[in-house]
Amino acid sequence: LRLHDNPLLARAAELAQQHGPNVEVVPAFVFDPFFMGESRLGSPKIGPQRARFLVESVADLRRQLREGAQSDLLVGHGKPEHILGPLIASSPGDAVLLTSDEVASEERAAMRRVRAALKDCGK
Repeated sequence: LRLHDNPLLARAAELAQQHGPNVEVVPAFVFDPFFMGESRLGSPKIGPQRARFLVESVADLRRQLREGAQSDLLVGHGKPEHILGPLIASSPGDAVLLTSDEVASEERAAMRRVRAALKDCGK
């Protein structure tokens, strides 16, 4: 989660530059409680050190955006489809959701739920 080599933020900046000053870029990160829970075997899906690293990385990305890009980072906690769906639905006009490529089945399922939520709200 770094500003200087983040492909999602680079793509968002490229799109904003192509479409001019009327485009709003809203960087967002959602802490999904599903991934903070336990696995099917009862072990934690994420250990305390990794959880701390993730929280610190998100805080650092927010700081980088505020200091270097005159932007901010919307940080949410909850099911991504419940947070991102309404956020994008409330945007006037067209909206584009850029996400990281996920390879694990649980993360891919989460992204399918986000896409379904966007369809449900007409985006």
